[in-house]
Amino acid sequence: MVGEDPFDGLKRETKEETGLDVEILLPFAVNHFVRDDGQKITMIIFLCRALADGIVLSKAHTEYRWFDLKSLNELQDWLVPIARDFHKYKLGEFVS
Repeated sequence: MVGEDPFDGLKRETKEETGLDVEILLPFAVNHFVRDDGQKITMIIFLCRALADGIVLSKAHTEYRWFDLKSLNELQDWLVPIARDFHKYKLGEFVS
């Protein structure tokens, strides 16, 4: 939503799309890119902790997958440096 606080938007979107409530721990990375339709995107990636188990996908989604951030070959290219930084800064300690 235009003008929405990014923290509120993250919590709202996560709840709407996955059914999960999250605790936002910290902004972690920024990714800039241009979509195929020419729209410029600035994506802020946050480190979050799910407050409960159990994904309930919205009707906009048909599936989800969890990835092991140590298996870099399974990640999309843009996620690899983010996963490396996650391990470099030992951020797994914050979410477990």
